Parts: sequence; C-alpha cells; structure tokens
Amino acid sequence: MHRIGRVTTRRRVTAIGGRAVVAKQVLLGTTMALAIVGANGVSASAGSGAAQIDGIATFDSNQEICDRGVAEEVYPPVVMTGDLTGCWYTDSFTGKSHPSGTYQETGTETFVGCLADGTTCGTFGTTYRFEAKFAPDGSEIFGRCQHPIVPGSGTGGFEGVSGRVDFKDDVDAGLLRYRGYLKGIVGSTSSATASTTTDAVSSGC
Repeated sequence: MHRIGRVTTRRRVTAIGGRAVVAKQVLLGTTMALAIVGANGVSASAGSGAAQIDGIATFDSNQEICDRGVAEEVYPPVVMTGDLTGCWYTDSFTGKSHPSGTYQETGTETFVGCLADGTTCGTFGTTYRFEAKFAPDGSEIFGRCQHPIVPGSGTGGFEGVSGRVDFKDDVDAGLLRYRGYLKGIVGSTSSATASTTTDAVSSGC
C-alpha cells in the first residue's frame, strides 16, 4: 500500500507495537473525521462507462474502524473517504530499500466498502507497486503507487469491476490522496452485504 513514511513506519510498527508513525504525527482512526476532499458522489450502474473516483485515505493504526478479525495485520489498514468509503487492507508485500534513499514495494491489497452513493458495496482485490524516496534522516520526500484491480476479484456490487486506483502521499498534510477509475460496476447492493461478507466494516458504507 502506498503510504507516507513507509520505511520509517514499518520500523516503528515493529518497535512500538502497531502504532504507525507518519512523518511527525500519529495518524489514528479518528483522522477519518477530516472533511471528504474531492468527493464527486460517484454513481455508476450496469453498462455505464468508467466512473472517475478520488478522495482521501488515512491510517487506522489501532484498527478502531477497520477490523476484519485478523489478529495482526501485515500493515495497518487505512480508512477510505471520498468516492470510495470503507477500508483498504494490505494482504502481502515485498519491499526493497536502496542506499540512494529510494524504496520499491509490491504486493496485494483488498478494498472492503462502498461507493459514495452508499448502495454499491462489496469488495475487490488489487496488486500494487509502491515507489518512494527518503532523506538520510528517514523522512519521506515523496511516495506514490498504482493499484490495478485484479480481474474477477470483485464481490457484491463490485462483481465484474475493473480499473485502477492510484495513491499519492501528501507528505506535508500527512494524508494519502487517491484517484482512479472503475468500470463494469453492478451496483444496487446494500451496504449490509459488504459488512456481512467480511465481518469487518462497521462504518463508512
């Protein structure tokens, strides 16, 4: 997953028991109270063209909001607001740091939640590639990643979905900003479907 201060954060997650320290601040689940920025109120139905999406994601370091029943996540999940509302989980990752300060990471992730319309809900999986640059003191200079949706991974209202979601770290604000597109959305799936299917999402849909 594309995230601020990734290398530093991973070290501190190990060191202080799951608290993801991002730049100079700790991003807890309560940061979801930030205003939804760039939300377009996407509404897509079967047979529609690509739905453009954007919004903000913030870490839920203590899994106060995003809890899918996993004893220890491989990385703290993030709360999605904007055109996607719900939780974004990292399932697996492999990363490599370089002496120059660059860092690359690849892995797999899962979104559980809804479109902003509140009626198109479900899950989909992605692969991802994350790239970042860090200063000698470990602070992040920039970071970005691309998440192509895995064909056939969608469930519920996202069954048959394709597309891509890209994230960019807003280092100064301590946020993740995302944008992308979705195609082939079925829609008309109640918010209860996503929650019941995963036993994870308690809010956001």
